[in-house]
Amino acid sequence: WFESHKIWAAGLIVGELCEIPSHWRETRTLSKWMNEHNIPGIHDIDTRALTKIILEKGSMLGRIVYDLPPVGISLFVDPNTRNLIAEVSRVSVITY
Repeated sequence: WFESHKIWAAGLIVGELCEIPSHWRETRTLSKWMNEHNIPGIHDIDTRALTKIILEKGSMLGRIVYDLPPVGISLFVDPNTRNLIAEVSRVSVITY
């Protein structure tokens, strides 16, 4: 039931991650779903404090990393240099 042909989130930050979901329609956990789509994530983050920092300092580039990237790999890719609308828009019309 996706309106796009793929997941466009580059990453996910959550305060609490539920590994034992109880919704009757659940088929997998959020962690498993993100792993299936190769979306990095981090949990146990104070999202209210993070939101406050962003409000005070303005939007900023960030990256979720597990290890330092190899030498020569750019730490950040500025999304403002890409045509994001063209990237996420459907190529053809889909009727639901």
